[in-house]
Amino acid sequence: MKKFLLLSLLLYSSQLWAMEYEQFPMSCQPLPQSEYGEKLCLLMTVNRGDLWFVVNEKWKSYRLLESLSVFGVPGFSFDKFLISPAGSYLAVSYAEEGHLAIAIYDLPLLLKSTDQVEALTGFSGNPGEAGLHKWQKDDVVILRSHFDLESESYEDSKTEGMYFYSFHLPEGKLERLPAGQ
Repeated sequence: MKKFLLLSLLLYSSQLWAMEYEQFPMSCQPLPQSEYGEKLCLLMTVNRGDLWFVVNEKWKSYRLLESLSVFGVPGFSFDKFLISPAGSYLAVSYAEEGHLAIAIYDLPLLLKSTDQVEALTGFSGNPGEAGLHKWQKDDVVILRSHFDLESESYEDSKTEGMYFYSFHLPEGKLERLPAGQ
């Protein structure tokens, strides 16, 4: 009951904040295959880190996901999250002390588990600044970068441009795509 009250208060205060400042600190995406139109939402907080929850707008209910926490320590900054087209995976991109990190989670497991769920696979790009671009299909996510992520050293990666990479799941294989993809 305490968690529900806390979450309700956070959601209400974030809605007031959004109306007042025309910014919304919450990010939501529809859950594919949800028969009730549920959404997965992330609320970034100053003192509690990331709060992930499922919103059911039809029944006006919220369910806190205690199985997922990516942030909450200094040095992290959030980029975005993407749900795969069939809802099999959740990809989260963030920077840890300025370095790209992408974590891929089993979304159905996250939604039903009450214990912390570890990432299935991930990618850490150093050097380079990159992030999630889009899902190509349910088991391939496309990453974007201004540097060559396949370079062995920072000096080798300094050739700036726009690079795109496919990241194949579940094995986590990174493959550079031809220009113009």
